[in-house]
Amino acid sequence: REERLFFHCSSFLDREQAQGLRDGAEVAFLVDKDRDGRLVAQQLASLPKGTVSFYTLLGGTVRGTVDRALRQPSSKGYQPRDQISRDAFGGQVVYKEEGAGPKDKPIKVMFDGEDMADARGVVPSVGDTVEFQVCLDKPSKKKKASGVRVVAYAEGAGREQGVVTKVKEGIAYAFIKCCDREEQLFFHSSAFKELAPAPPKATKPRTAEAP
Repeated sequence: REERLFFHCSSFLDREQAQGLRDGAEVAFLVDKDRDGRLVAQQLASLPKGTVSFYTLLGGTVRGTVDRALRQPSSKGYQPRDQISRDAFGGQVVYKEEGAGPKDKPIKVMFDGEDMADARGVVPSVGDTVEFQVCLDKPSKKKKASGVRVVAYAEGAGREQGVVTKVKEGIAYAFIKCCDREEQLFFHSSAFKELAPAPPKATKPRTAEAP
């Protein structure tokens, strides 16, 4: 279900479990109606962390292209451009299923900030190649991308090229001599991002030669 359910701490089967309750706690419960006919959670019980899953995996890892970049909620204020907020939303990737022909239409699936494999990984831009898993979102019953990782940059996409210069041993910052601008740009070593490793290339099996 997509709606959120209200509960009272007295609804825990074990009252001690309600003490020190925090956001992110995982629980099992029954759904009932209150006196006003609203759905509420009853008979709650705590579950071990990692038990609850909102998705059902529909297959293995696939590759696609970012068709729409993530958007940051305006109410969240400043967000560093090299970090992915879990509250970001509205990303979209396109891909084709294995075995699809040239006339088959590509499939579009959405992804949000919480669907990124690494919040401090490469921020995906339109045209970037990504790896991900297609999942079924249980509440909405819609397909979406999960575990999204950038594996190749799109040409352009606002990214520039240059050569690192003025590196000093023991210092975590340096400068970049840019190809497309006269001034050199400062950067900190923490700004480096790693792309997801490329899958190993398939090799033909070697056959034994006849003596």
